[in-house]
Amino acid sequence: MDLENEKGIDTSNSQCKNCGSGLFFDPKSKGLKCKNCSSVFDFEKSILNQKKELVASNTENDNWSMEARVFQCDTCAAKIIVTGYDVTTVCPYCGSAYVSKTDQLPGLKPDRVVPFNYDEKEAVGVFAKGVKKKFFVPRVFKKEIPESNVRGLLVPTFTFDVNTFSTYSGILEKITTVRDSKGNTKRKVDRFNISGSNSLDFVDLVIESSSKFDNKQMSSILPYDMSQGYKFDENFLRGYSVEHYQDSLDECHRSAKAIVDSNIRSSVLSGYDYTNVVSLNISTDYKNEKYTYCLLPVYTFEYEYKKKKYITIMNGQTGKIGKGLPISPLKVSLVVILVILVISSIFLLAALA
Repeated sequence: MDLENEKGIDTSNSQCKNCGSGLFFDPKSKGLKCKNCSSVFDFEKSILNQKKELVASNTENDNWSMEARVFQCDTCAAKIIVTGYDVTTVCPYCGSAYVSKTDQLPGLKPDRVVPFNYDEKEAVGVFAKGVKKKFFVPRVFKKEIPESNVRGLLVPTFTFDVNTFSTYSGILEKITTVRDSKGNTKRKVDRFNISGSNSLDFVDLVIESSSKFDNKQMSSILPYDMSQGYKFDENFLRGYSVEHYQDSLDECHRSAKAIVDSNIRSSVLSGYDYTNVVSLNISTDYKNEKYTYCLLPVYTFEYEYKKKKYITIMNGQTGKIGKGLPISPLKVSLVVILVILVISSIFLLAALA
């Protein structure tokens, strides 16, 4: 569909200039589409490459009160951002028809928005296609996916960049099984010292700040193509719900640092053949720390299967399906049995060698 030649559309007006109906963000055209006459209008947008330095002043509030409002659901207490021209009366998490306003206002204003690539109708098809590729999902479910309540959410996240240089020292031990001249076996424990340095760079490390999702859930639908993240514009929000960030920038930074430290530890240990870690001391310098407050597109599919309710999430940019699908106990059991048989065979061959 061709875009109207309206680069300079008045973004403070949420109505179609042709028929007066409401406009919403259209993932296909990346423009604003009329709910009534389907006219599509372009608006100025730019890819955001610049990131903010992570310094103490970042924690100061950037007042967004004139541009958006925070509402809190009476039923599940989720906090949701509502823009000045959109009115949300249904909670995107529990479906409650009433959402009440709170006194809490948004603090930091989003820097970047990764827009949806699929509208709701397309998302249903992408979801069905992706489910059929999931091995552990029951065959009956794949054959007839239940009708779902589909919601599009822009989830608050902070992304972090950092360059690290670490020095380390420690003691590792290697345990092996040896056989003497009489054929008896015994355990042999060898300890050895390690030391060295390690450099790792992290780019766009995603830390969710949602009250309803956790990092494990978000990790299950990563990655997002951050190169397609646009400078924040409320036009990307039209027709979708936006949750207020639950955890502060400082809290998310601490979570990111824990992940960075864990990856550094794993990287250090990956260079050695060992069984146990006796001790390991790592000292790390963190440089060029940057961040962005980013809104990421997520579709939730809420449905019932065998009298049990499920909520499955899907990446609204790539279509990757995450956690929340029904799992076939039979398929899981078969895989577990197969793994046990393979491991048993390996030990048996080692003992006979």
